[in-house]
Order: sequence, then C-alpha cells, then structure tokens
Amino acid sequence: MLGAGGGLELKAFAAAQPGWRFTGVDSAAPMLDLARATLGSDAACAELIEGTIDAAPAGPFDAATCLLTLHFLTRNERVRTLAEMRRRMRPGAPLVIAHASFAQDEPARTRWLD
Repeated sequence: MLGAGGGLELKAFAAAQPGWRFTGVDSAAPMLDLARATLGSDAACAELIEGTIDAAPAGPFDAATCLLTLHFLTRNERVRTLAEMRRRMRPGAPLVIAHASFAQDEPARTRWLD
C-alpha cells in the first residue's frame, strides 16, 4: 500500500484476509506511528516503511493500492510513481487507485488541501 496513512485501510485488509502479509509505505513518520496503533494486534502482518515509492521493496507484489496519495505529487512524479509501482507488481496483479483531482495553482491548492 503506497500512502499507508493512519492504517485504516491496512486494518480492514488484515481483518478481511488474516493470512496475508502487507507492506505499507508512507512519507510521514507520524502517520506510520498512527498506523501501528490502528493495526494493534494486526501489526505483525504489516511491514511499515517510511519514504516514497523508492523506499518500497522490489517485490514482486501480488496486488497494490494507492489511496488518496497521488494528489500530493506533481504530474511527472505521479507518472514515475505509478511506473515504479507497476515494476514492483507481478504481471496481472490488481492495482486499486483513488485519486482526488483539484487545482494545482496557489492559493487554490493550499485552500483545497486545508
């Protein structure tokens, strides 16, 4: 999961698939701390990594998610990030993305993010 955030999605995945292992990557250490707390007893099934896609293991992964993360990146970095995600996935592996699209010029971008 790229953009592990506070761990709500990881917790839901772990509850739905108790035998699976998960890797969560997030650039914000406080969010990973929150994810660990949110996972609670499920924390053992998740490896949490601080960083961007470049910090993610090489894989190959059986599936991936990127939920409400891409809007923090420039267009070029989005394309590069998605290419790096694809490179780390098994052929035919599912990828789920949720992306918010909004103005990138200031002050509209900051106002939207606030």
